[in-house]
Amino acid sequence: MQYKKNKTLNILTTLLILIPMLGWAGISVNSDHGSLQGLGHAKSHDFPVIAEQFSLTLGDADSNGVRQVKAMIPVAEISTGNFMRNAHMRMAMFSGDYPEIIFSANVTLPELAKGIYPLNGTLTINGIAKPYNLEIKLDQAGHQWHATGKFVIVPTDFDMGLPGMGPMKVQDHVDLNLDVTF
Repeated sequence: MQYKKNKTLNILTTLLILIPMLGWAGISVNSDHGSLQGLGHAKSHDFPVIAEQFSLTLGDADSNGVRQVKAMIPVAEISTGNFMRNAHMRMAMFSGDYPEIIFSANVTLPELAKGIYPLNGTLTINGIAKPYNLEIKLDQAGHQWHATGKFVIVPTDFDMGLPGMGPMKVQDHVDLNLDVTF
């Protein structure tokens, strides 16, 4: 009986120590927490562009309050809502050698706080890394945080072909919106 009592006390003590520490740890968000979607454009119409899976990580702040932000999107999990368009997009736009789109940046954010934060980082698509800047807006409601952002990808900046012909030809910009809660 004493063993069970000590074990329970040890578990409770461990939880009381670990729970606050977990709140200070880095934050990971994925497609279960929101969406990363937008519009692709052809001459005759717009079409959805949806990251069915993605992950975002906000690292711990260093001694200067700087955190690393990293976003990863598996190319195979990008959908346009049309099976044939998905196949054409993957063949024409993405090299099979680079299965992920990656954005990484550092942001000065000692503690999470409401506001608009510039993320000046690097976007890597098809193995081509380019400087890329975007803004993320953080809001808080109760104990939950809400992050939103809008940005544009220019496929030819990353040596991506533009599939289609005539009115079906894909244009050289994709508008994306991030909306996650954590």
